[in-house]
Amino acid sequence: MANVVSGVAGSIRLKQLKANDLTVAEKHGKRLDESSKRRSVIDAPPITSSGLELRDLYRGHVEGAFIPEGTKFCAHHLLIQFPKDLVDGNQGDWMLERARGFAERVFGDQAVFADRLDRDERSRHVVDLFVAPKYVKKTKRTEKVAVSMTRHLKLLAKKHGRPPTPPGIGSALQDELFEYFKEIGLERVQRGGEKELPGKDWRSSEMLRSEQLNRLESTLKLKQSDLDRRQGGLELKQVEVNNQQTKLLKDQADFGRERMRWSEEVEQDHVTLGCRKEQLDRNENGFNLQMARERAQMAKERQEAIQKREEAEEALEARSRALDARSKALEASEVVMAAKERGLTAMVGGEIVRVGLTPNGTKGLLFSAEVRADPNRLEELKRAIMPAWDWIIERLEKLGNLRQAYLNHMEDLKAKAAELGNLHKAMTPYAKMSIEQQLPEAAKLLPVARNIAQQPAREANADLDLEVLKAFRERGMGR
Repeated sequence: MANVVSGVAGSIRLKQLKANDLTVAEKHGKRLDESSKRRSVIDAPPITSSGLELRDLYRGHVEGAFIPEGTKFCAHHLLIQFPKDLVDGNQGDWMLERARGFAERVFGDQAVFADRLDRDERSRHVVDLFVAPKYVKKTKRTEKVAVSMTRHLKLLAKKHGRPPTPPGIGSALQDELFEYFKEIGLERVQRGGEKELPGKDWRSSEMLRSEQLNRLESTLKLKQSDLDRRQGGLELKQVEVNNQQTKLLKDQADFGRERMRWSEEVEQDHVTLGCRKEQLDRNENGFNLQMARERAQMAKERQEAIQKREEAEEALEARSRALDARSKALEASEVVMAAKERGLTAMVGGEIVRVGLTPNGTKGLLFSAEVRADPNRLEELKRAIMPAWDWIIERLEKLGNLRQAYLNHMEDLKAKAAELGNLHKAMTPYAKMSIEQQLPEAAKLLPVARNIAQQPAREANADLDLEVLKAFRERGMGR
């Protein structure tokens, strides 16, 4: 995880070197090892005030100085990074001079024997310093210049109230560097965070790049897994869409068969009216005037029946075209399909009652009292059916008109039957006897008309109304 003050905080790392480490560091500075070649991105020489011959520079630096026997390390390697957001990476000479100043501040002015600021790497803010601290060692009898790897660091730890341990010394170096940056004019500099865990936390640029690539690879794997999951969801959604389309085609076929049945019923009604007209024509000698009126009325009813049949067929055809359009819209828009499906479910389930008028006079949907009582449910239902709002209104209106036309037609037939019954009651016994003598066949029809007239209209139509309403509800055609 990147540091929250990255870019405005500097850092320092101290690495203790043995003699062979000094040789390795010299090869690295001269770009003679593989790691330095990998880091090099441009052909540019380093900035240095001492040169790159570290071993010769070290020998010259400690010549004549006292080095305690058994000393494990011969020098310190300091890596000082300047804040990237506060210092221009092209100010190499300025950074090199300020880095040396910091080292001399901590280890004395006889400590630094080599310096280097690489210019061929991506990082342009890191200064390498090689330090072998010297001091005047005084005894009761003598004074001599000596080299110490720990003396100055322990004094620095004490200055900042840190323990004289490697972690404490590291924190003290960070404290001192933060103060130094403030003093040289980097007012916005911030101190890096304290280490949360013990141990080494330094990473080379190769290690950092590898960790970054590993994080990117993990991210890509997570995104690929998410894409695979979404692809599976899309495939399942496609199967659901196909199933809905199949069901819609089946409903369309069922509706076509129902339309044919209704057409046959209307045609049968037309045939029945024609037969009734022929029967009344045979009675013309007995009541010519009445029969003339009946013929005119029958002709009118026949025309109305034909017109109603045509209207019913047009309504059914419009329904069929609407279903075709809906099938095509289903293929083109999954959203509209879901809205229509939700609207049909609401119509069948009684959530949508009928079409009504809004306060501004436009057409709208009237929802059930249960839905209106729950504002959240009402809002969710409106959002779900909004893409197919006009479509639902249109379907409810057409289904309502078709059902009303059918019921009106049945009312006309009932009225006609009642009229025939009343005609029979109004005839005198003499007229009845005359008709029965002249037209035996007509006499057979009179009991039938009498039975129709005597039967209550509500009883005669109860079963039919229940069947019609049942058919509408089974197909989700409104309430």
